[in-house]
Amino acid sequence: MELRCEQLNYEVYALKCASTQSPTPELLYLTDWGKWTPLYTYIWVIKGGSEPVVVDTGLREGYEEEFNRFCPGEEYTVGPGEDTISCLRKVGVDPSQIRHLIATHLHYDHMANVRVFENADIYVSKKGWLELMAPKHRQLVSPVMFPRDVLAYLANEAWGRLHLVEDEAILPGIRVFWVGGHTMCSQAIAVETRKGTVILAGDTVFLYRNIDENIPVGICYSVTDCYDAMARMKSEGDIILPNHDPEVLKRYPDGRIT
Repeated sequence: MELRCEQLNYEVYALKCASTQSPTPELLYLTDWGKWTPLYTYIWVIKGGSEPVVVDTGLREGYEEEFNRFCPGEEYTVGPGEDTISCLRKVGVDPSQIRHLIATHLHYDHMANVRVFENADIYVSKKGWLELMAPKHRQLVSPVMFPRDVLAYLANEAWGRLHLVEDEAILPGIRVFWVGGHTMCSQAIAVETRKGTVILAGDTVFLYRNIDENIPVGICYSVTDCYDAMARMKSEGDIILPNHDPEVLKRYPDGRIT
């Protein structure tokens, strides 16, 4: 089904909200054994419509310690000015005024700070939500990676603002589609800009190398879904933005993709 929207003049901003490192085979499937790769975590802001849209929320205070105990050697660092509120202020955004928040997926480093967006409608993959709530393999839903407090918040306090979405438009020129691969709830976001369709790939694409060399992410529940997702992104997107690559801010030094 054709899902392209009329081209609009949105701008996408990449806001670095944390840094870490990971063994390279976790990022590039069965590749570069013994090597480690630095990573950034981003909050994405889409501007140019009647109001800004936020994709992912960053980490909440204290999560670094919890995650770092779970994954020694891959410690997250939230630097000065990289907390969620400070990040958003850099592009003139107040989280309490955001009305549309899209989750690439529900891992803690992406949705831990969802409570900050108290007035936002929250868009989560329907397929992924259902599989998370009734997983066939519970070991794929780690309580550290899929924090129970965030899932409980979405299912209770935020239930009236939670939208379970499939392949559909959120707003004119902004649409989501399920990609899976990394997690069962992974979805990509396509944004129409002056330069064409920008795709926020979520963690189904950690690095530019995933796309450029057609290598799936190593942390995945389905390698074949990763291949299918990358093929679709290449087919439908003009610019694909990996979710954790420091190279994003080398290619776009001010974090602005237009």
